[in-house]
Parts: sequence; C-alpha cells; structure tokens
Amino acid sequence: MTRIMLVLLISPFIISLLLSSPALAIDLRTAAQESYPKFYRNNGGQIMGLEMDIMKAINQVAPSIHFVGDKNDAIRMVPWKRIQTMLLDNRLDIIFGIADTAKRRAKGMIFFPTPLYKISYVFAMAIDDPALISSLDDIEALKLNGRILALSGSASAMALKKQYPQLIIDDQGPTVKKNMEKLIKTRGRFFYYHDLGILSFIKREQLQSSIKILPLAVTSSYHKVAYSSALPKEAILKISNALQVLKGNGELITIFQNYTQ
Repeated sequence: MTRIMLVLLISPFIISLLLSSPALAIDLRTAAQESYPKFYRNNGGQIMGLEMDIMKAINQVAPSIHFVGDKNDAIRMVPWKRIQTMLLDNRLDIIFGIADTAKRRAKGMIFFPTPLYKISYVFAMAIDDPALISSLDDIEALKLNGRILALSGSASAMALKKQYPQLIIDDQGPTVKKNMEKLIKTRGRFFYYHDLGILSFIKREQLQSSIKILPLAVTSSYHKVAYSSALPKEAILKISNALQVLKGNGELITIFQNYTQ
C-alpha cells in the first residue's frame, strides 16, 4: 500500500518535469560555400554571412534546431558541387541558399516552400557611362565596345554565351573582386553577375559613387532551403514553421538588406 502511494506521489512530479524540460536538441548537418555574402570568413577565420544569419534567426524561433558541420562539428567550407552531392547522399541534412529548379528536384532534392530571397542576374557598369541599355540587343550592338566581364567557370556565364553567342564575353576573372577591378579600369564595359553579389560588393567596398546596376534582369530565381529525404518530420515541421515566421515578421528581408543596402 505504501509503495503504491509513493508511486502515485512521484508520478505527477516526473510527468511535470518532463513537460517543463526543454525540447531535445536536433542537430542538422550542413556546409558552407565560399561565396560572399552568403558565406565568408572574417579576419578571425570564423564563417559568417547571410546564410549563417538566417540559421541564427531560425534557431531563435526554434531553439531546439542546431546547425552543425557534416561531421557533427563546426560548419566548414566545401565546394558547391560537393555540397549538393553530399545532400543527395544524405551526408548532409540541409543546405541554404540554393535555387529551386526542376533539374534539382528530379535528382531528389526537396525544398521548403518559403523562399529566403530573390536574386536576379544583372549587369553592372560605370556610373558615368552614358550608354542607354534597355535590352541585350543594345549591348550586342556595341560589339567590341560592349565587352561583358563574367565570373570564370560560372554556369550563368556559360548560359549567357549559349543563349546569346554574338555577345563579347570575357569570363577569365576568377572572383567578383577581380571583375569589379577590371570594370573600374575599363577593361570591360559590363560585369554580369547576380545582384546579391554585386550589391553586397558595392556596399562593402563603398563603390556607390562608381558603379551602377542596369535595370535589366536576364533571369531571376528564388533561393530556398533544400533538405535530405532522410530529414526527420519533426525537424521539417520546426524549420518550415520558423521560415514562415521569419517571412511574416520581415526578418528574412531585413537580413538580405543588411548586405545589399
């Protein structure tokens, strides 16, 4: 009788303790891509960037969600193609800042419906350049005077070459910085890249009085969060809800504008 009464007394205590305890942490493996401002290293070697800020914002809304590296340690820089392969092989659970395409879905990638931000591929040029450009035909008409700088080996440059073979494209610049330096030194009239990369570079280097972006977008896409087919349903629900909250309260826009305005 005494044992039964003891169990009855202890049970409510255990139940209340379990209910009041914080949710167990869910560690999700991810990786970073060397691409400013999405991911970059600060002077101390720490990985920073727009996507890291988004991860922190998700963690604030859903404290049980923790983002870790592929070996359950610190997040590390990994080549972009390998990151995608690791996600498809379930060596990563989630990746940030990737365009939602039919080709990627066909390979097995799954995307959260809430977009993080929109990017457009545009042209930068010297702010005092008098050329009036409203279409790619206008650039093509400039012939050699319309040389376009582009990032070496980029899919965007290859697609532009294929779609508009008459354009003069110089895709030898390995980084955004190198291409922008060439643009400022008039070794090219335009620089073709996405607006996130151009605007963030202009802001960081304080080039607002030197560089402008043409109101001409060749292509646009929404960047989202992709996840593995093995991601637990609990994690899917928590992240999905967090992204909706961050979109609703304007936090996703604020994070994006921190790097572009």
